[in-house]
Amino acid sequence: RETCTKLVRPDHPIYISRKIEQTDSYRLYEGHFYSPLVDYLSELIPKESHVAHFQLIVPSYWENDPSSKQVRPLCVQIAGTGDHVYGLRKPNNQSRSQLNNVSDIFIMGGCLILESLALFHWCKRMKFYPLCVTGISMGGHNASLAATNWHEPIGIVPCLSWTTASCVFTQGVMSGSIPWKMLETQYLSYPDRDRTELRELLNSPEEYVKNHYYYWDRY
Repeated sequence: RETCTKLVRPDHPIYISRKIEQTDSYRLYEGHFYSPLVDYLSELIPKESHVAHFQLIVPSYWENDPSSKQVRPLCVQIAGTGDHVYGLRKPNNQSRSQLNNVSDIFIMGGCLILESLALFHWCKRMKFYPLCVTGISMGGHNASLAATNWHEPIGIVPCLSWTTASCVFTQGVMSGSIPWKMLETQYLSYPDRDRTELRELLNSPEEYVKNHYYYWDRY
């Protein structure tokens, strides 16, 4: 948390692009901003993914002046897997929401954490308070990651998610789509020092991992 706090400036620029719709009940805006992770790992993030997009929906009776003393609670919803506007950031060489590399999951997670912190800072500047963050499935998991790296009180409502997504990829519906043999070959090609460092990073609740029983040995 202390590290993430230093990675995102409190004044990270957030832009409202346009007002999409206004009714007697609500106002709908569209916004964008550059992912803070681009400042640190730009070579790992596809150019199409450098800019994050969001929509803001607020009641029509809310005042636009941030200096107003009006209480304006806000909930940030993190997009789930296969979100219908995912294509705005999808790399050109990627098919639908199918990631090209396993490492893309970690890059995506890093982007979402820092991007959420940038939005939280913006909400604070705009006097949106109290704050809550939510999401469904993968969105719920990333909402938890984002909230636990925020240094101020915030509500968390993860839906249909858990503390880890590992079982989805090793035992669940996604297990058959992972090229385990290729990953095994790549892993064994690493120097001993790198493999040792990687093993020390693993903290899995799954028994067959603890017992050095790899998933691909089951087939």
